[in-house]
Amino acid sequence: MAYQYDLIVIGSGPAGLNAALEAVKLGKKILVVEEMGFEGGNYLHNGTIPSKTLREAVLKLTGKGSILTSTLSVQEQCAQEPSLDHCQQVSFEDLEREVTSVIRFGLTNITRQLSALGVEVLTGSARFINAHTLEVRGPQQRSAVTGDTILIATGSRPRTPQDIPIDNEVIFESTGLLRAGRIPKTMIVIGGGVIGTEYATIFAALGTKVLLLDRNQRPLQFLDEEIGETLTSIMGENGVGFAHAEQIVSVRRDGDTGIVQTEHQTYQADLVLYALGRVANTESLKLENAGIALNDRGYIPVNDLYQTEVRHIFATGDVIGWPSLASTSALQGQMAVRFAFRTPTTPFPTVFPYGVYTIPEISMVGMTTQECVARGFQYNCGRVRFSDLPRGIISSDIQGMLKILFHQDTGEILGVHVIGTAATEIIHTGYMAILANKKIDHFPAMVFNTPTFSEAYRIAAIDGCAKR
Repeated sequence: MAYQYDLIVIGSGPAGLNAALEAVKLGKKILVVEEMGFEGGNYLHNGTIPSKTLREAVLKLTGKGSILTSTLSVQEQCAQEPSLDHCQQVSFEDLEREVTSVIRFGLTNITRQLSALGVEVLTGSARFINAHTLEVRGPQQRSAVTGDTILIATGSRPRTPQDIPIDNEVIFESTGLLRAGRIPKTMIVIGGGVIGTEYATIFAALGTKVLLLDRNQRPLQFLDEEIGETLTSIMGENGVGFAHAEQIVSVRRDGDTGIVQTEHQTYQADLVLYALGRVANTESLKLENAGIALNDRGYIPVNDLYQTEVRHIFATGDVIGWPSLASTSALQGQMAVRFAFRTPTTPFPTVFPYGVYTIPEISMVGMTTQECVARGFQYNCGRVRFSDLPRGIISSDIQGMLKILFHQDTGEILGVHVIGTAATEIIHTGYMAILANKKIDHFPAMVFNTPTFSEAYRIAAIDGCAKR
């Protein structure tokens, strides 16, 4: 049977966009279906790009970002010298203007790129009629389209339990928070995961008194313990309070105040952010019509080739669950297309970097100290504080740190962890070293530009080599 398209991609976030671009290289006829009405998906319009732009806008408009890693808290600095740039009032409109500008620029680039490459885009919500046919419900009409291969890349959205009265006026989820229209004086963040912790630090930088409620003893439990403790300490210095080991009993609104009841206490604030997890966008797809069932966690199960249980239907990105990163989703989309059209490709990497855009930012690749202990490795650590780097001193980042975990006997690099300025940039040097099976003594023999933050690798490695 002849189909209208070689490939139909549902969704145009990192996974969908990269899948479409890869299919163009292979000479395929492609249709991208995007429900939102503009390309880029939640990644560009409601998620990664807006939130990271908001963070950068906060640092830009409140003053130099390194104020948040100095020896004095923001409150102490402003008490001593109120005329400092970062002590001046910033409006939410200022922040929105920055975010909107970046989104428009990104949308223009994506739209131009897809158009230039001849990729068709259809606006509407897709649902399966059968395993090769989709009904696309657009704003004006419905269309039926057929594809030889179909890739599902519809992403995810914030989890919003029925017993949490989210109204995006006082009680918010993360997408609504980007359009809050105001900077609250007080804020409660429920959830110590990546999204909750990132927003806690961003609003603290704006002068909001933030309380982070979490069931764990510290936020971001997956971090290397030393890095996590460093972040928690810096957050505390910058005005974030913590209520650990708290189980939420109820959340409600009383006028313009959000009230959170835990097992131990009642908290209230001008704004409450509920940031406990995300769910896959699958309910409108009618997957059962294609013969696909979700797993127990609500994700689409796939094999190592990103095939669903229906061989010509693939799924990538947040809809398949972990790791649910924009970076990994992009690679998954590319690889799925190559698998689908039987083009040679390498396996998905077993090691990849993570970035957390808190203030200060964090990045990691490989094993944590806790994992080394759990696996019984004879490990050691080389570290350097940014206060010992010329670039750290120049940039006033004296609380940042890079640490390299390595096997004591073989020198094999097991993990790299960074907190501080440019952490998400310089992590890739460590990533490449791990992929290339380099040892700790590789870095001391390298030449790094100076003064740079990348120079931290050489100094940390010298520290590590001295301990062998």
